[in-house]
Amino acid sequence: MKFLARATLILLLVGAAGVFVVFMVRDAVATRVVRSALSERGIACAPLLLSLDTLLKKAAVEPTSCVLVKGDIERVGFSEGFHAELSWGRPARIVLPLVELTQRSGEDPPDVRGLLSGEVPERLRSLLVRLAAWSRERNPPTFQVERLRISGASRVVEVRELDLDPREDHLAVSLSSLAPPARPTSHGPELQGGLVNVRGRATASQVTLSGYIDFEMELARVDVKRAIPVQLIGRGLDGP
Repeated sequence: MKFLARATLILLLVGAAGVFVVFMVRDAVATRVVRSALSERGIACAPLLLSLDTLLKKAAVEPTSCVLVKGDIERVGFSEGFHAELSWGRPARIVLPLVELTQRSGEDPPDVRGLLSGEVPERLRSLLVRLAAWSRERNPPTFQVERLRISGASRVVEVRELDLDPREDHLAVSLSSLAPPARPTSHGPELQGGLVNVRGRATASQVTLSGYIDFEMELARVDVKRAIPVQLIGRGLDGP
């Protein structure tokens, strides 16, 4: 009986020591796991420093920059870092203050001004398909992006207050604005425009985005400003 008690005590002490060691090195272990998972997907981030709080309810990533081997995006920068709220070890809500995307050489972000004439840029069509695919994910996290800056070959656009919120039967999408390109230095009338107050709903088969194109044009030293409602609808997105 005394032997059993002593053995039990030893096991408890060893177990406690093991838990203590794992607790002390949890950040290093988590960083290694994340780095390995990203590497399998062709993504390399440097530096990559991840930290977990004591209750394992929150994970924070220090400022970093990531290079992608393939895809439309060549580099992703998190100059202010980001954090994730965890539920049972899985990200439940991810908050990103600033994300900087660099597109591959020769490519530009979509120019939404074409929507005024009924033209839908191919990249916006692709966005509808991706949102439909996102809605099919099992238990996806909520994404909150305060600023998303997209750099292309000739212009930069900025998305503000982008939210992706999974609901019971759909994915809710919202963004405050998709800023227009900067004004050109040349003289003459030039149409400037961007999407504002966009709200949307995405399911596996259909995505609907509604908002306004807020455009401005200077004519004879007079600024003409208008807000025109627009709607993008993608149907049959779960088929060929």
